[in-house]
Amino acid sequence: MCSSNNIVITPNAYVYYRQDNENSSINSKEKSKAIFAEYEEVDKFFTEHRNIKYWANTNKLIKQFFDYKWNYNRIDDKLKPKFIKQAGKDFKKYEKLNELNSMFLEHIDKEAFNLIMNLS
Repeated sequence: MCSSNNIVITPNAYVYYRQDNENSSINSKEKSKAIFAEYEEVDKFFTEHRNIKYWANTNKLIKQFFDYKWNYNRIDDKLKPKFIKQAGKDFKKYEKLNELNSMFLEHIDKEAFNLIMNLS
C-alpha cells in the first residue's frame, strides 16, 4: 500500500480466516514464526525504498509490536519462549539502529515491551 498509486476500499469481505484447523498457526511451530518472516520482508522493502521508510517506519514498528503481542497471546504455551526471544532480538536490532523513537514508545504497552526486551 505504501507504494501504490491508488487504493480502493469496498464494503465486501474477500478473505475468510478459519481458526478451527488443527494445523493452524496457533498450534504449529513453523507457522507461529511466520510473522517474523513477514516483517523481515517489510524491512527489506524499506531498505529498497528509503523515502517510504522515512515516513512509515514508526507506524510499522508500532503495528509490528502489537502483531507480535497478539501472536504471542494466541500461540501454544510451549512455543512462547522461542517466540519471545525472537521478538526481543528483532526489537533490539531496531533499538541499535535508533529506530525506537518517542512516538513508538508513546503508543505501545511499555510493560510488555520491557518484558520482551528483558526475556530475549
